[in-house]
Amino acid sequence: MEKTSSNNRLAWIAALLCCLIVLATLCLSRPSRNEQLEAVNQAGRAYVSARIDSLGLDSVPVMGNIMSEGAKWIGNEAMQSYLDSNFTFHDYYLWTTGTLTLRNGQQRRVAVGLLGHTWVSDKAEIGTAMVEAMQESAGSKLSGIVSTLLRALLLQP
Repeated sequence: MEKTSSNNRLAWIAALLCCLIVLATLCLSRPSRNEQLEAVNQAGRAYVSARIDSLGLDSVPVMGNIMSEGAKWIGNEAMQSYLDSNFTFHDYYLWTTGTLTLRNGQQRRVAVGLLGHTWVSDKAEIGTAMVEAMQESAGSKLSGIVSTLLRALLLQP
């Protein structure tokens, strides 16, 4: 009878030790705020870059490539500024999440981090929010024809 009790005790200790190892691994490998912010930023940049590329500006002689790269450069600054002020990081000790405040005031969970990796949920929504931020930034930083051109490019479906 004592041998069975001893085996049960060892099994419980082994199970508890395994659980502690799993919890420690989850806790120590959760992504940081900067890692989540970079993943969301990359998703938004990829969406915006694809949208600008789909406009076919590269095919315009002489100025097309300059306009395309210029729009992306201006967009990157606006996107970073937008994320810095509208991204909220939540740390739950075993995993992390990130929410993005959209222009209409809604908060959307856009990132979940676990085991050192961040999964981004809706790239189109992030990209759309960033395009809106780019439009605002273009209107406040640029004037005249350049602002009008950039707004027209970004408003294309």
